[in-house]
Amino acid sequence: MVYYPDANSALNTTKVAISRVENLARLLHPVTRKPSSYGALDCIGFYPDYIRSRYGLVYSLPRAETAPITLQQLLVKSSSNPYAVRPHLGARFVLARRIARSLLQLQLHASGWLHKGLCSQNVLFFMPTTAESGGSGGSGGVDFADEEALQAWITGFDYARPDEPADKPAADPETDIYRHRLVLEGAVRYRRAFDIYSLGLILLEIGLWTPLKDIYKAKYAYETFKLRLEQFHYPSLAFAAGRTYESVVRRCLDDGLNDEIQRWGLDESEISTQEGFCWDLVKDLEKCAV
Repeated sequence: MVYYPDANSALNTTKVAISRVENLARLLHPVTRKPSSYGALDCIGFYPDYIRSRYGLVYSLPRAETAPITLQQLLVKSSSNPYAVRPHLGARFVLARRIARSLLQLQLHASGWLHKGLCSQNVLFFMPTTAESGGSGGSGGVDFADEEALQAWITGFDYARPDEPADKPAADPETDIYRHRLVLEGAVRYRRAFDIYSLGLILLEIGLWTPLKDIYKAKYAYETFKLRLEQFHYPSLAFAAGRTYESVVRRCLDDGLNDEIQRWGLDESEISTQEGFCWDLVKDLEKCAV
């Protein structure tokens, strides 16, 4: 499977750019000792696509004779089909824990690498190629009762480091709604808190089993989104997934929506505090059970 980083839409052959791609490929290479809960596909190399002016990162599939389907595709299938098979609450808890733990392990293991493009389009499942794409009652061929099938893989990595100035990302309405407005404005350097904000939106989707585009419209001002969360979505989330799960989502989102995210600095003491915050989120998700 080949992935082309959006941040590298224009091929840059400088030594710095090539070094970044090499470092990311090395980080995700199978010889790298990754934690078991890393949740990232093995990258077996990269190549320059000179015709389209981009680099391609080449990943191996986790299992033979499987095909990827994104979390967003599963959510959209369910929202568009009232008779679709939806994962039970226990399965949604397993999925949420795995994604949160994978993101945290990545940040800790990778010594400062950040995702910078976390969204449900970049969360993959792999189903047998013999399964029908529309089978399983709209589940996309994923057996929600099979915990192995619920293994989520995070893809779509960028390769800028947090101590470098942030570039304003290319406009993409489908993914922009997962990004904090300060990232879209290119106003500050990217930091871990922005990944946590994006994680909170994915957890909101999983808890409600509804695609974010049905919850958060690009036309919404931040104040409008905050109000809708308080009036509609947080109460619905507490009903659907419980108070503990709702609290985790609140903590991921509220600092960003209240602009407290700007206080999450890049010095060592702040990074240590953020790591504790992230582990607390994972621990609370582990308390969610049925």
